[in-house]
Amino acid sequence: MSKLITGQEQIITRRKTVNFKSFFQRFTKNQLIDETPSQLLHNELRSLQKLLELKEINFIYADPEYIDVAIMELEAIRTKYSITVRQLKEIQSTSVV
Repeated sequence: MSKLITGQEQIITRRKTVNFKSFFQRFTKNQLIDETPSQLLHNELRSLQKLLELKEINFIYADPEYIDVAIMELEAIRTKYSITVRQLKEIQSTSVV
């Protein structure tokens, strides 16, 4: 029984170190310097699209007492999305001119 527990602990420890390394690999200086502002905004739009889909699903399946919260969350993500689109358009218009 103790071998089973130590085996599980070792697996959990290995997974944590792998996730820990991948987290820091995503935020290295080279990667941040290589991305342009438009690329950052495109990445932000992709993540906001996923959040928007999630919040729409939450709104559809929300309990009656949580409808107000679901509406507010949905409107907040929509506002962030529209602001990000405007920023992207501004960057693209200044780079063309």
